[in-house]
Amino acid sequence: MILRWMLALLVAANAAADNIESLRKKAEAGDAAAQCDLGYAYEKGNGVPVDYKTALEWYRKAAAQNLPVGLNNVGAMYAGGLGVPKDEAEAVKWYRKAANLGSEFAQNNLGIMLMEGRGVPKDLAEAYKWFYISARLGHQPARPNAEKTGARLTVAEKEQAQRAGDEFLKGHKAARLEMGTGFFITTDGYILTCQHCIKDAVRITVRLGAETMLAALVKADVVNDLALLKVSGRFRPLPLASSRDVRLGEPVFTVGFPSPNLMGVSPKLTDGTVNSLAGELDDPRYFQVNAAIQPGNSGGPLVNSRGSVIGVLARTYSNLRTAERIGGVVPQNVNYAVKSSYALAFLESAPDALGKLAAPRFGSKRRLEELAQSTQDAVVLITAE
Repeated sequence: MILRWMLALLVAANAAADNIESLRKKAEAGDAAAQCDLGYAYEKGNGVPVDYKTALEWYRKAAAQNLPVGLNNVGAMYAGGLGVPKDEAEAVKWYRKAANLGSEFAQNNLGIMLMEGRGVPKDLAEAYKWFYISARLGHQPARPNAEKTGARLTVAEKEQAQRAGDEFLKGHKAARLEMGTGFFITTDGYILTCQHCIKDAVRITVRLGAETMLAALVKADVVNDLALLKVSGRFRPLPLASSRDVRLGEPVFTVGFPSPNLMGVSPKLTDGTVNSLAGELDDPRYFQVNAAIQPGNSGGPLVNSRGSVIGVLARTYSNLRTAERIGGVVPQNVNYAVKSSYALAFLESAPDALGKLAAPRFGSKRRLEELAQSTQDAVVLITAE
């Protein structure tokens, strides 16, 4: 047993040595990526002894070819005093070079230096700009940094930094956009939607007709998949009714933005009925409905025949995934909405919005075509970046 373990270690060591030699040949031939990888091996001791000076030499060679990660890593060596005397001002110079070439790692690092005033005067607006850019390019650690820094800026400062970030990103590939639906619940701009529609977003915009507005996240409930947003202006809200009195088979409809990249950004209406008073595996938080929805409908209102919202559309069954689970049978039009009673409970933690809700509509039922326009006036297309 011991012999087998020793042989395994020997095989692993030989493989590591072969990898290093292969990497070294590429690096010596001028391959910038290999130079950076070899520098990283020396910095971390992967297959070679730790040697910060040699690591820095290879990083510099990669940086000389304007490889963004090489430039960033030279900056990191100066920031940490690894293989070179610590010099945060010099680190900032290298981070800035890499950031301007599109390195999301360097953009986040530069933001940290600006946020903390290390090697450069403290500048929260500039720091936020780089965190925002880094997060838009998909670097997850930049998201909490953007949120923390943005909270310390005025609305005007934050918007100006985002505009500068958007201008920078025109020449770079940004992260994929998440799109969904939301709806106004107060006249002064509170919007209800699903939390997963805006998860990890550093910028949220809502579109109403031809107008696009910047939205602020007020509160989110991950467990029940709800989120409250706020924009400035005057709007036509939808009333929220308790979901306790909803009956099986009750007619419902929604207006939203299914697959906007394919179907366009004009609002679409679908109608159906409440198929179940519970969700998947009898989850009491949800209604099951057969009003057809697509990705992009999430966060939209589930409206009854009196024009009141009784739920927030959350998700649809994945046909392929579900077919695998239940022996090849494809489910037809199985969709779920968070009950409005859970949304009302969520809004209790936002008293400013709760106190301005429109009164639920009672009385006689109204024709669908009469309700469609008032619902369309209240729904917005949400884009989270």
